Amino acid sequence: MWVWVWAPGRRALTHAVQVAALPRFAAAAVLDALRPAVARRTDGGNAYRMLARKDER
Repeated sequence: MWVWVWAPGRRALTHAVQVAALPRFAAAAVLDALRPAVARRTDGGNAYRMLARKDER
């Protein structure tokens, strides 16, 4: 049976990686909040609509 054992520097490394990731999570949240507004303004929010649109010829 394998048991997880914390090495002395493992917890500090884990904490450092999580702290370093925080700005990226914040940026992702901001971009995720802006995406619907940009899609509405540019009329490009529905990829299915673009694919399923029937060409009138």
